[in-house]
Amino acid sequence: MTHVKTQVRKAVEDRLRAVVPELALVVSSARMNRPFQTDELPGATVEVAETIDTLGNQRPENRPIKRNLTVTVILFAPSDIDSVEDDLEALQVTVERGLLDGADLGVRGLNDWILESASSVEISVEAGLGVIQLRYTAFITTRAGDPTMSI
Repeated sequence: MTHVKTQVRKAVEDRLRAVVPELALVVSSARMNRPFQTDELPGATVEVAETIDTLGNQRPENRPIKRNLTVTVILFAPSDIDSVEDDLEALQVTVERGLLDGADLGVRGLNDWILESASSVEISVEAGLGVIQLRYTAFITTRAGDPTMSI
């Protein structure tokens, strides 16, 4: 079984592929370290970060772990200065609709899924891309020492 962060990332990637047909590429954020080909645009990357809270008063090794997740979806498109903002915000509408309900992701124990923020469109002149970031938050509770399954 994989880490719950990996499960959430892959579920978001799969959901984006299913509900946003305009995206030519959906990958993990590590892929941003290479240039994109024109047939991979527009696209999205997905990244999951977590902070940890321990719950209860049991011994540390027995305390449930609350994993507070931040899921960042970065949408990117060619930076045609006349249309990139409209293009990315149109994609944002489809992404927000597709990721509205965390239950649609199919990750056991995912709670309080919500869109927390969306950035303005930023232009990366050197990459020739416009980007917009959407941040979702949620949490999953796991056993201490087992980050693979919710409880």
